[in-house]
Parts: sequence; C-alpha cells; structure tokens
Amino acid sequence: MEHDYWHQRWSENRIGFHLPEINAHLKDNWPKLGLSGNYKVFVPFCGKTQDLIYLRDLGLDVVAVELNESAVAAFFEENNITVTKTKLPEKQLNLWQSDGIEIYNGDFFQMDRKLLGNCLAVYDRAALVALPEQMRVEYIRHMQAIVPGQAKMLLVTLEYDENAKQGPPFSVTEMDVQRYFQDNYQIQLLACHGTPEEQKSDTSQGVTIIDKIYRLEPK
Repeated sequence: MEHDYWHQRWSENRIGFHLPEINAHLKDNWPKLGLSGNYKVFVPFCGKTQDLIYLRDLGLDVVAVELNESAVAAFFEENNITVTKTKLPEKQLNLWQSDGIEIYNGDFFQMDRKLLGNCLAVYDRAALVALPEQMRVEYIRHMQAIVPGQAKMLLVTLEYDENAKQGPPFSVTEMDVQRYFQDNYQIQLLACHGTPEEQKSDTSQGVTIIDKIYRLEPK
C-alpha cells in the first residue's frame, strides 16, 4: 500500500486494526517461542499498540518501526512515557526513544541490521496482513536481510473469503505462510481462533475471520 493510504487512515481515525488493549494472542503464545532472559524483540508496523508495553514489561528491549508520526506520538502520549527524539537523516528515519522502547518513525524498508542489533525475536501482528501479495514478498525478503539469522518469530495472520471482503488487512492462508517461510523456517501453527465479536463490526463486514498464530524458528 502507498504511504499516503496509511497516513489518511490515521488522520481519519480509521484504525480498526488497532486494539486498545494488549493482544490476547501475544500473551497466550509469546512464551511458546521458548526464549528466556533479556533480549531484543522487533515489532514492525507497530502503530500505537499496547503490545509494546507488554513486551517491555517482560524485561525485553523493544525495537519497533511505524510509518505514521501521529501514531508514534500517540503511543507515548497515551501511555505518559517521556521520550527523546533523534533524527537519522541518512536513513530518513526519526528515532523516538524511552526506557526499554525504541520506535523508528519512517519506512520499514529504511531499517537495517545495524539498527536491530542482536535481535532474537520478531512479533508480527500487523505487518504481513497489511500488505498486498507483491509487497509481502518484498517485506519478507527485507525482514530476512535485517534480522539476525537466529531470530524466532511470532506471526499472527487472518484468514477470510477475499471474494466477500477486501483488505487491508488481507487474508494470509496457511498455504501462503508455508510458501513465504518454509525455505528458511520451521513453521508451527500454535493456535486458531475466530475473530472476537468486538472486532467483527470494524474489520470483517459480516465475514467470518479466523486468526492464526504461528511460531517460526530458523532452520
């Protein structure tokens, strides 16, 4: 999707993809990655999600990226977090930084391995499903280029009849996940849920949506 599309969604407050609370799939499934201790986790397309708070409170160092500046500002304002801002003109990114959380404001494709450092995990709830097919392939290619090879991923997808509803968020099937990731990851389906009722009115337009949660471990 073009940048202007997402900026318009945020400016018009058409953010049905945003949850005001911590995502239940994250809380239920993050321990299943089997990681322990203090480590760094990368959250692409983070918006203003409370999931960043949850991950930080686990004692993790959170690095995220979000295109829309108002979403980044809202995250820190709504959570009463003091933040420092640093411009990275060479990368066309602005770094918003607080204790335990760094959000890079700008294009995901400006991120590089140096910015992620020794990242051991990726949490993708909103990125893959936000992109149409061609951009998904580019996203995965870039993700694999910037994330250390040992990093595990918790991936949340949606499945629905695309003849009855148009994305974003887009339907990403189990077959799609296998096609995208099987060459480099061992893939485990952890859970499968119908979309909660409180989300259906905003995201499904009466169409049944199934949430699927995967654990991806590098081969």
